Amino acid sequence: VTKLYFSNIPIAVTSDQLKDILYNLLGTTHILKVHKINDFAFIHFTIRKRAEEAFQRLQGLVIMGNVIRIDWGRPIEYSKSHRLGQLPENCHR
Repeated sequence: VTKLYFSNIPIAVTSDQLKDILYNLLGTTHILKVHKINDFAFIHFTIRKRAEEAFQRLQGLVIMGNVIRIDWGRPIEYSKSHRLGQLPENCHR
C-alpha cells in the first residue's frame, strides 16, 4: 500500500492548500496525487517507504486547529468500487 488516508481536515482547506502543506513538509518528489473530498483525503506516494516516512513524520499534524488523523489507505482489492465489480464469493456462474 502506497496510499495514506487523512481525516478531520477542515472543509475550508482546498486540495491545492493541502498539497502545498504536504509539499512544504515532505517535499514534492514522492507525492503522486492528493485527492481531497470534504473532510478527508487520500495521499498517493511513489513507493511504500515514502508513505511510511510520511505516516511517521505527520503524526500530530494540525491544520487550522484540527488534529489530522492519518491511517493507511485500503489496498485496491478491498475498495468499494473494486468489490462492486465482482460477483460475491458464494455466487457461481
